[in-house]
Amino acid sequence: MHIFWLVLGAIVYFAVCIGGLLLLVIGLPGLWLIVVSSAVFAWATGGAAIPWAAVIVYGLLSAGAEIFEAAAGAWGTKKYGGSRWAMAGAILGGIVGAIFFSIIGAFAGAFLGAFAFEYASNQDFRQATSSGKGAFLARLVAVVVKASLAVSMMISSFVFIVT
Repeated sequence: MHIFWLVLGAIVYFAVCIGGLLLLVIGLPGLWLIVVSSAVFAWATGGAAIPWAAVIVYGLLSAGAEIFEAAAGAWGTKKYGGSRWAMAGAILGGIVGAIFFSIIGAFAGAFLGAFAFEYASNQDFRQATSSGKGAFLARLVAVVVKASLAVSMMISSFVFIVT
């Protein structure tokens, strides 16, 4: 492949990756945009710029991050003393909030879902607030983990491309 096309492809690839990181921050599937763009770049270069093994690892890590994010609200709720109802509310609220209101909605939805389900099950305002706080903090950790993973994938792909 001519060096001009490789450099141009790398610039476009990294622009798309930065877009994926920004999408991630607002609650959209930015990790998957990075995975797909790395697959396209690997295909375009015949695996010379980014190895297919790296693309597979990126995909597996992204799937794990999605599972982690889905479970984080429930884990945080339980850690702060929430019931199973509050855990279910955190998951449901986080998903609904993310769908309708992006990242702010995901945080608020996790808090409100855990709070509402916990309060409905035991009528204890303090416990419901604590459950909501745990769901909120866990969601925050999940976003930080996913953003860190996105940056790591970008850095490792940069290393693959320049070496």
